[in-house]
Amino acid sequence: MNDQVEKWNVEAAFEEMCRDHDLTFEYSDDKTVYRRGRAEKEAILAYARTMDRKKAVEIWNKCVDEKMLPGARMCWHWR
Repeated sequence: MNDQVEKWNVEAAFEEMCRDHDLTFEYSDDKTVYRRGRAEKEAILAYARTMDRKKAVEIWNKCVDEKMLPGARMCWHWR
């Protein structure tokens, strides 16, 4: 049971990180925004490496779909 709870907590924390992440940080002229976005992206990727890949991709792509217009989603989707 504890393993299942921990897995859920990891997935919930990962989803929150993905939801809060600014996907367009790389286009910012503000270096502070860029640095924060880059640090978030590195943290998200590190966290994803601790998870089941299929689940990480599913959560990330779901968050992208919630943020981006249909025509732009594929640029950010993980495969």
